[in-house]
Amino acid sequence: MKNVYKCLFLILIFSSQGSALAGEDDDLGFLPPVKDESIRVLDTTKNQESFQIVNPRAIKFTLDNMLESSHYQGDTDKTFKLPNAVHSNWNNLTRLNMKFDKAVNNNLRFKTDILFNAYKREGEAFKSSEDLRLDIKEAYISWQKSPTLFFDVGRINVKNGIATGFNPTDYFKVGSILDRRTEDVSQLRDARLGALLIQGQKLWEGGAATLVVSPKVNYKANSWRSDKSITGLNLHKSNDRSRALLKLTHEVSDGFSPELIYYNESGDHNLGLNLSKVLNKKMFVYLEWNIGNRRKLIDEAFLDVRKTNQLLPVIKQKFGSDTGKQYLQQAAIGASYTSSSNITTKLEYHYNEAGLSKSEAKEWFDLGLNTNNPAVAGQLLSVRSLAQARGESLGRNSLFLYSTWKDAGIDDLDLTGLVMMDLNDQSRLMQMKLVYKPRKNSEVSLQFATFNGNKDSIYGSLDKKNTLSLGVKYDF
Repeated sequence: MKNVYKCLFLILIFSSQGSALAGEDDDLGFLPPVKDESIRVLDTTKNQESFQIVNPRAIKFTLDNMLESSHYQGDTDKTFKLPNAVHSNWNNLTRLNMKFDKAVNNNLRFKTDILFNAYKREGEAFKSSEDLRLDIKEAYISWQKSPTLFFDVGRINVKNGIATGFNPTDYFKVGSILDRRTEDVSQLRDARLGALLIQGQKLWEGGAATLVVSPKVNYKANSWRSDKSITGLNLHKSNDRSRALLKLTHEVSDGFSPELIYYNESGDHNLGLNLSKVLNKKMFVYLEWNIGNRRKLIDEAFLDVRKTNQLLPVIKQKFGSDTGKQYLQQAAIGASYTSSSNITTKLEYHYNEAGLSKSEAKEWFDLGLNTNNPAVAGQLLSVRSLAQARGESLGRNSLFLYSTWKDAGIDDLDLTGLVMMDLNDQSRLMQMKLVYKPRKNSEVSLQFATFNGNKDSIYGSLDKKNTLSLGVKYDF
């Protein structure tokens, strides 16, 4: 506990003292965070929409390399014992990214985001069939039918939500992360696979309506839709369920534009809400909330083995009954403060009603600690794997602190720190990242993450103890 409180204290001090460290600057104008690369804006004076493109070039290549070194728990410290598990102390990922954004004419635009990956792991021979992968993250056509009506068709990374550490209304995140190289959710959102879908958007003065329809794509072995070859599209990962989303937003007052979302996933209904309010030039508060018809994590993870009567007796004794689908709530409540020295700190409370309750967590950990049966450990760990795939916390209540410092005492040096703490067992993950840009088209990064807590805690029970990553990136 002392370590996490020290970290929280240091980040808060670091945030509040930024002006003393970097000099007194004028107050910065503040706007809520933007999560998309391009923003459609309705110009009410000219009654027309315009695209603001962050990268105006038609094609952009990025080459990056990340070397990661990991330290794992010793055999006596492990909560879930999998004797055949093999961990690499280091691994390397080299990626070539190509982004293409070209206007065919005044009304038609084509965009792609393609990533070629090459892996190398300690003690493993390189195999092209396993260690090379092509990810078509996005590829779609945008059509402007009128100044206020737009359509997008293809593979698109649809992002929703105002929070930073957990996004209850980010419905297209499930199973879309292929490489988890950071604990920063804002970076994971950009790195994931988009879904095959059709999207329409209607703008009016002060508001917008968006409709998204995404079909289910079944897995088929050795198909171009699958990941069985380097050219596989992984559509069965991004489109493993049918989905429809309707989003409405309208400016009620200056600086207050509520966003209401209806989301349907294979017949299950969800209602989402995003609220944010700018209090002044430096601070805003926000709420992201969803209620949806679904199973709890533990019931969803055991669903298939229950159906086939393969749930192991020792687990069945504790978690034998399926409570079925019910309307469960998730929420992220937060506040953001930006200092005059360009330090932004966010504090969030996360609630996941689908996560493990205090009593469920105790029974789950007791089973893990009191068995040497790998099959039992494997079924128990499926609950954690599902939580990670869904982008949710395993426990019900969490606290999240996130701070970024642009030009951290030195021009072009950025510092980011985050802490996620489970409020039931006080276990936590902490991550710090330094990014230095010696030139506009290149950067070097150093990232350290650590997971702390008792053996019977959310983060202390992870096999991985800490990781250190060194990255380099070059745009051309």
